[in-house]
Amino acid sequence: MRLPFCIGLTGGVGSGKTSAARIFQELGAAVVDTDEIAHDLTRPGGAAVAAIRSEFGADYVAADGGLDRAKIPHSGDHASPPARSPPSDHCRGAKCGTGA
Repeated sequence: MRLPFCIGLTGGVGSGKTSAARIFQELGAAVVDTDEIAHDLTRPGGAAVAAIRSEFGADYVAADGGLDRAKIPHSGDHASPPARSPPSDHCRGAKCGTGA
């Protein structure tokens, strides 16, 4: 009996994650696109917008009601390492599902 397993694709912009996911999908694998999920949650009317407004303030919500991505200095793999900041305390432990 074959047991199911999970593969996570990571890499920088243009590294081939989407192409690799497409190949896995063609081979019958289920693909969960977390970029798509994140965009759904942060679009105008998305389920995360109220929490973003509450946690970070109205400045992080764009005029259309979605996340103002321009306000996030480290959005994307292209940010230099010094521009990336470690997760804040609110994103550790049970709130992020690690239980730590």
